[in-house]
Amino acid sequence: MRALLEVRGLGVTRSRDGETVTLLSDVDLAVGPGESVALVGESGSGKTLTARSILGLLPAGLTATGSIIVDGVTVDGDPAKTKPLRGERVALLMQDPFTLLNPLRRVGPQLADALPSAVRRNPAARSQEVERRLAEVGLDAKVAGQFPFQLSGGMRQRVGVAAALVRDPVLLIADEPTTALDVTTQREVLRLIRRVQADRGMGFILITHDLRVAFSMCERVLVLKDGRVVESGPTQEIRANPREEYTKRLLDAEPSLDKPLPPWPGAAVHDAAPALLRTVDLSKTFPGSASPALDSVSITVHEGEAVGVVGESGSGKTTLARCVVGLETPTAGSIEFAGKEFDSWASLSGADRRRLRGDVQMVFQDPYSSLNPMRSIGATLSEILHAFGKPSRRPDAEALLERVGLPTAYAQRRPAALSGGQRQRVAIARALAAQPRLLICDEAVSALDVSVQAQILELLRELRTDLGMALLFVTHDLAVVREITDRLYVMQGGRCVESGPTDRVLTMPEDAYTRQLLQAVPREDPSWLNRRRTPPG
Repeated sequence: MRALLEVRGLGVTRSRDGETVTLLSDVDLAVGPGESVALVGESGSGKTLTARSILGLLPAGLTATGSIIVDGVTVDGDPAKTKPLRGERVALLMQDPFTLLNPLRRVGPQLADALPSAVRRNPAARSQEVERRLAEVGLDAKVAGQFPFQLSGGMRQRVGVAAALVRDPVLLIADEPTTALDVTTQREVLRLIRRVQADRGMGFILITHDLRVAFSMCERVLVLKDGRVVESGPTQEIRANPREEYTKRLLDAEPSLDKPLPPWPGAAVHDAAPALLRTVDLSKTFPGSASPALDSVSITVHEGEAVGVVGESGSGKTTLARCVVGLETPTAGSIEFAGKEFDSWASLSGADRRRLRGDVQMVFQDPYSSLNPMRSIGATLSEILHAFGKPSRRPDAEALLERVGLPTAYAQRRPAALSGGQRQRVAIARALAAQPRLLICDEAVSALDVSVQAQILELLRELRTDLGMALLFVTHDLAVVREITDRLYVMQGGRCVESGPTDRVLTMPEDAYTRQLLQAVPREDPSWLNRRRTPPG
């Protein structure tokens, strides 16, 4: 049987100022009809660079070497040879469902753009084909008339799958296709990809940092590190008997609902400790919305406690965090912080608002957009120190970097010179500049690979212990929340459906929706994708 893709000795180099730097070296890869292969590794390991080389989409200044044969056509990384094959024989599904579609155009015309010209010119045939493509990915025909902003993240990713398949490629490359999705939506999208692949007999390459997803979706795995394949083989073999220490470290760093957790100092919950934050019947309805984003939500966070808030996209967890930190104004209900009760930040005096902004700080999801790209790290930290009346000289900014485990020399760098994990450490350092009593983390590790994620979680645990700081940890990942929190609130449709000690909620859930979330957490066993969704309620 002829392979759909054969890659031999693939290398990528960059030339700058007369010096050649090797970014990718000696990568061999083959994918047959109906076969699934995963490329796994940390950020910067070369996964996406491999895919871009195959597709002839390398950035300017990078050169590919080696042999690349796509469906019998030798392209060897030549963009002129690869361009006719993109979409026709090999397609790419990108990571972010929020940016892969044009927000100013309806879904139907975007799908129709890739249809054969004879179909595009016939309005009836065009409409029929768009509806057929949407139906294949489980979407109603009415989606064709909607704009991307009117769709959920999962629906947008389904449209992305439909767009990638519209020219009937024989090979699909998916680059982190579910990283931005909650666990239940992630499982639905992965199940969709696997079903479509089986129906069409396509080859499939999955690029991911999530080993659980790789093991459940693919028959073979290639582990990349620093631009080289350090281990490859059948999924079961790599999962059961990894040979390389790097692969073992990736497996150990993977959060799990099953692995025993080591205790850390200060982890015990003290219900007798005074309440630092309390919300009472907090509600928020956005203008034009038929249902509330928050519906009478009451939570409590004690001094020094770590509390998790979990739920699917749209459950209200981020809206809750934004109301607490003053980025949204509640419609009803009240917030109490350190004994001061108020219905919204706008009702506070200027002095109280300034004090509260120092006491409550937030770390956002995306380390790539939460920092000013034009300012050095030192200037960013000095600015926030000055804003809160703290000493803001260079040594003070450097002390914050040391606090989060970064070299003081990074104060001279700009965000573009740092990795994702390093940027998130800077974001945490910026939040610590105000010496907050409560740190709110909104999906603070969801965009990071597993080893960097583990490092950030360890940093947060240390900061909590050393500084006596409370955490409100917002996430869709139950395996992550298990590692960092003492108590847990589960949200669905703007309401809190279950709460209690984290261990109890995750091991003996009382609500059907919590059980549904637990069933959707990725497992290494492929049967995870086949489990039926438990109807909530």
